[in-house]
Amino acid sequence: MTLPPAEPLHFSVPVIVACRELEGGRWWARVGLTAYGGYGDYHYYQNYVSPETEFFNGTFEFEWEEGKAWFGTVIVTSGDLQARWRGSLSKPPDC
Repeated sequence: MTLPPAEPLHFSVPVIVACRELEGGRWWARVGLTAYGGYGDYHYYQNYVSPETEFFNGTFEFEWEEGKAWFGTVIVTSGDLQARWRGSLSKPPDC
């Protein structure tokens, strides 16, 4: 029998921690988040749970079209628990 976790699985809202403009009207960003609770063994995914969409250490990167916000889903799993965030990230003014 598996005991329930001491704290429900949740994570911080993803934030852009680094960004820059790219050639061809695009921009790049590194996004970070921190997971809490659950069973402490976290797996991170972008848009859906799959080995191809897994990212590590709570950070992922994307390239996107200038003037448009990235929209997607972040999923964190811990054991049989799952937490989701769905939203958008816009290019910061100081990028």
